[in-house]
Amino acid sequence: MLLGVDCSHWQGVIDWPKVKDAGIQFVYVKASEGSGFVDSRFAANWAGAKAVGLPRGAYHFWRRAYDGAAQAAHFLRTVGADVPELHYVVDVEDTAAPKDAAGNQASVDKMLGGLAGKKVMIYSARWYWEPWMGGTSKYSALPFWVADYRVVSAPLMSGWADWLIWQYTSSGSVPGISGGVDTNRAKDSLLGSTSGIPDVRPEINEAKRHLDEVVRTLYG
Repeated sequence: MLLGVDCSHWQGVIDWPKVKDAGIQFVYVKASEGSGFVDSRFAANWAGAKAVGLPRGAYHFWRRAYDGAAQAAHFLRTVGADVPELHYVVDVEDTAAPKDAAGNQASVDKMLGGLAGKKVMIYSARWYWEPWMGGTSKYSALPFWVADYRVVSAPLMSGWADWLIWQYTSSGSVPGISGGVDTNRAKDSLLGSTSGIPDVRPEINEAKRHLDEVVRTLYG
């Protein structure tokens, strides 16, 4: 498993060499939202992560109120010629959208159509996908990035047989980033590796190793 973060202007100025030295292995950076908003830290974060050699993906916060094709064009325009090493991510969690699964899917479809030919991933959460997107499996051919902070082992969600990235907390502590930051585990296939560790939160894994050592010390 791999350890990564996703960031936006909410994290302020990031010290990317410290982030890399802390063991972070990938990053997803907010680029845009709707049909006109550009994250104020996108350019700096995009360049900073690249400078230290972190593989990067970019994400766009989808808004139902705006045309999907226009959102795709805005996303691509914002990222520009310095394309991601990883994915263009469509972040599907707009709570201002009506709970109209057919209409929401149609809008997302238009955005995905505008990203044709790109390496695309969907981000969402169970609490959102069921009521707003109808739990659809129509996007199951795309890799999935799931947000779920309630479980101690990797979650599954309707619509996909598995996930590629799991955002397991919004309050991770990473040197070089002030305050809490979204922290993620990813399958090794994200970077083309085949080595792995169990699908559990890193702190749970560490606690188990410590307990095993105590048991061995006490009981041989």
